[in-house]
Amino acid sequence: MASTTTSTVNSVEVNGSESWGVHEYGDRGLIMAYTQPSASQSEDEYNDCYNYQHGPSFMKLPFLHDGRRYKARDGKNPTYAAIYTVDDINKVQGQEMKDANDNRSERELKVHEALEAFDMQVYRQMSTRGDPGPIPVKGCLVYRMWVPEKHAEEIHAWYEKEHTGHVAAVPGWVRTRRYRNIEPRKDDLVELLALHEFEDSRGTGGKEHMAAKEKPWRKRVVHELVSDDTSRQLRLVIAFADPKAGTEAYLPPPPSKEDGGDTSAGQVGKQAE
Repeated sequence: MASTTTSTVNSVEVNGSESWGVHEYGDRGLIMAYTQPSASQSEDEYNDCYNYQHGPSFMKLPFLHDGRRYKARDGKNPTYAAIYTVDDINKVQGQEMKDANDNRSERELKVHEALEAFDMQVYRQMSTRGDPGPIPVKGCLVYRMWVPEKHAEEIHAWYEKEHTGHVAAVPGWVRTRRYRNIEPRKDDLVELLALHEFEDSRGTGGKEHMAAKEKPWRKRVVHELVSDDTSRQLRLVIAFADPKAGTEAYLPPPPSKEDGGDTSAGQVGKQAE
């Protein structure tokens, strides 16, 4: 059974009505990097380098944990995403990270330079609900929204008081984590990130998932508060070993046709997952 993570809670007012809580996690956060191999690049070479050299090397950094790679199952680019939990987001721009980048192997540099696209973002953790257990789950629904600062509090309240609970009713759901980008976009919009993790991909798009999208508060968020958004469906490629935690690398079973070939999920725009 999923559990609710508890920590110190700050209460704020939303539109002068009820208060709500967002768990404070200090400087904990997340690195998320999307990558797209170029047409001239060997995808097998790229994956081998990332899975068995680049990722494991970065996992030696003392402030990185729970590193995972995903591949899109929605037919969209970028095709790959890497996610790392960060103990202290201030260290992402620090000397240890700089040294790790400067000391990349010739192979890593060659693979990175050949990429068609690379987009890395750093986020501060805001809340989490659920417990994935010791075995990494293979499905991840990523939802990014960009909103004016004045609407951020109501959107946090919507997630905490209503929407995450509805997503938790979707079959196979195990955890939802939410974050805020540490940098505003050029148009001063705030980026809010939600990661919904599932045991597999069968729950998304089902009746419980669709019911969550029909709630009046969700419609207000989508049509009145959100300026831009995007949704992605990802499946796990590898969970890296973490020598600090004593965990071994985990490779999920080969994807089914459903996991690898479904291009109908994760449409861009006004998804509010």
